[in-house]
Amino acid sequence: MAESGTLAPWCVEEQWEIGIAPGGKAFARVTGRTNAATSLKRNPLWWTRNSFEQQVAEWYHPDWPQWRRQLYWNYFRNPLQNARAFVWGWADQNYTVVVDEGYPDALVVQRNDLILPDGTRDKGYQRCTLTRADGATRKFVSHCDDDVVWYYGTQPSGLYGAKFNLHKPGRGYSE
Repeated sequence: MAESGTLAPWCVEEQWEIGIAPGGKAFARVTGRTNAATSLKRNPLWWTRNSFEQQVAEWYHPDWPQWRRQLYWNYFRNPLQNARAFVWGWADQNYTVVVDEGYPDALVVQRNDLILPDGTRDKGYQRCTLTRADGATRKFVSHCDDDVVWYYGTQPSGLYGAKFNLHKPGRGYSE
């Protein structure tokens, strides 16, 4: 497992290139990543781990015994984190992300995370295609408005994810 403050082994040498491709579409390209071991990816028990994310934070239940803190942090906080990153996702792969529709930044996951110049949050769709050098592709799509936030697919970071949140009237992201 990685220790807090260290980079996971697959991304120690990673580099990002961000720009606008011919044709005007925003892109981001990651290189220098190293594949996680295939033997790990084939082990369903390893899928349930949270091996390379930040390790147990000092603030997380400091009154608990260390074994319990580790168990809850690594297995219950983000179950299937390794599967999300390496089996279903491309966190250890090199690829290019191209924005098919939406905000012209290939690393945007949820447009409501963006604050517009007038101080409001952005809304709308974000659709991207991730393509590896071997031609394999993955899709990512998200949508945000005052009532709902959802996304599905392999995020620009390489993590696989799915989300669906409904907002109570008057408590959306437009304020």
